Amino acid sequence: MSCVVITCIPSPYQVELFDGLARRAPDFRAVYLSRRDHSRSWASRRLQHAAMVLDAAEPGYRQFFRWTEAADLVVFSDYSSKPVREAMRRRATLGKPWCFWGERPGYHGLGSLGRMRRRLHLAPLHRHRHVPIWGIGKWAIDGYRREFGDARPYWNVPYFSDLRRFRVASAARGAGCKPVRILYCGSLIRRKGVDILARAFHRLGRQRQEVTLSVAGTGPLRAFMERALSCLGQRVRFHGFVPWEELPNAYAQADILCAPSRYDGWGLIVPEGMAAAMPVIATDRMGSALELLEHGRNGWRIGADDEDCLYAALCAAVDAAPAERLAMGISAQSRAAGQDVAEGVRCFGKAMEGTIAAW
Repeated sequence: MSCVVITCIPSPYQVELFDGLARRAPDFRAVYLSRRDHSRSWASRRLQHAAMVLDAAEPGYRQFFRWTEAADLVVFSDYSSKPVREAMRRRATLGKPWCFWGERPGYHGLGSLGRMRRRLHLAPLHRHRHVPIWGIGKWAIDGYRREFGDARPYWNVPYFSDLRRFRVASAARGAGCKPVRILYCGSLIRRKGVDILARAFHRLGRQRQEVTLSVAGTGPLRAFMERALSCLGQRVRFHGFVPWEELPNAYAQADILCAPSRYDGWGLIVPEGMAAAMPVIATDRMGSALELLEHGRNGWRIGADDEDCLYAALCAAVDAAPAERLAMGISAQSRAAGQDVAEGVRCFGKAMEGTIAAW
């Protein structure tokens, strides 16, 4: 089976998955809309799968349309680009198998305006009710069902990561260490809830002396966080951007992972933290937290945009006995096992086969 996936950038996570798919299906190809996202500092990775980057050059467009018209299956993971929308229209006209793969609709919070935009840009998907949708998690599938109805097949195909490296690194963590070490890892932007984290940890740090916060990431809210937490001195450390390859070591140096996002379509930080045997604090507006976190068993699932709720979860995490945190971490690691990239290759392969069968 020949398959072409159209997606935004060759992120480390996409490259891991697509390399694995190419080993399983040699006729697998990827089309990236850009070489990189300039808001991310990921280093370029060597691709072990056939790929092209779609740019404004006419020869590139010709190759792109040849790929998307000839393949047995085309997976569209973007509709923002005009050439991609044209390829979707052509594929629908040909009547050959294709599907759409996306995070929960409504990411930009545009309400009815966003739904109108999606209806315009995804017109072939609306017209052809047999075309499958792959949701990035159950939360995404629920959103697409409301917008596109129940008549079509749906597949749960979330993001995956090589979790083995986090499991190995977790073995280096000391048991019952003091102070209790909390880690935030991600962009320092409002959507990630870091302003709420700063205020909640400020309250926590003034009442609990044996607790620290490590902040791994860059973004426009760093200065705000530094000001808000300056009174806690060396108990708060800003590490800046941590390269993808060094993330397991950063996770191994912490006891609790905090992901206070106002919105994350999936949020790989949650399964990565769980794989590193950490209880995770995450919100009910993150696809991975809704799917993987069991409140009080392997972490704490809290309301998004709620400082008091986050503060209460931080207190519970810090006040828990070391043996309780250890048991929660073991439970978290077990629950995350199905999110490894090897399982991702199998999941993606089943969705490919199911989509072809649905035609």
